[in-house]
Parts: sequence; C-alpha cells; structure tokens
Amino acid sequence: MNILKLLVISLVSLLAPIEGMVIAAVALTIADLMFGLLAALKQKLPITSRELKRTPIKLVVYLSGLILSFIAQKYMIHDMLPLTNLMSTLIGATELKSILEALDILYGQPFFSAIINNLANKVNQK
Repeated sequence: MNILKLLVISLVSLLAPIEGMVIAAVALTIADLMFGLLAALKQKLPITSRELKRTPIKLVVYLSGLILSFIAQKYMIHDMLPLTNLMSTLIGATELKSILEALDILYGQPFFSAIINNLANKVNQK
C-alpha cells in the first residue's frame, strides 16, 4: 500500500506543471458533452450509450497525449519545442470547434452571428 501511495504522489508531482492544461482539457470535453447532448435533444436525435462512451475515450486520448508530450518535451528534447503547449492547443481547438457546432444547432444559426445580431438589435432599439 505504501508503494502505491508513493507512486501516486510521484506521478502527481511529476505532472504538476501541466495541471492547468489537464483541467482545461477535462472541462472543455465535459462542456462539449453537455452542449452536444442539448443539441441532440433539440434535433430529437436518440442519445445512445455508443455516442456517450466517446467522451471517456476522448479524455483518455487527450490526457495521454498531454502526459506523453510533456514527458517528451521535458526529458527528451529539454524544452526546445513547446510540445505540451501545442498538444493543449490542438485539444482546445478541437473541443471549442465541436462546442461551437453544437451552439450553432441550438441557436439555429451560426452562434457568433446570433450574438452580433442580438447586439445590433439592442443598439438599434436605443
């Protein structure tokens, strides 16, 4: 039991520098799941376990990618390339694009166009 605790503590301290990236990846993935579910409900599409199990698989892939890129960056190329930042950017862009697609479905038009139109209408009313 003590060995297991020591391994967990060692792993957590090793990965502490990428804590923010891990939290952001998990938060964006969960937000994508929530907005995707809302979009599916609006379209009256069936929500199946097959579709829902993509989220934990994405989390495993994203977190593995972050951890492996961090290890390669830190211990193989000695911070010559910001691999972890690049990986985090790719994950964030992928999830944000998916969230925006779901928001487009929820609003019935491109999300940013809806915001701009609403703001323009409020300005014109004043």
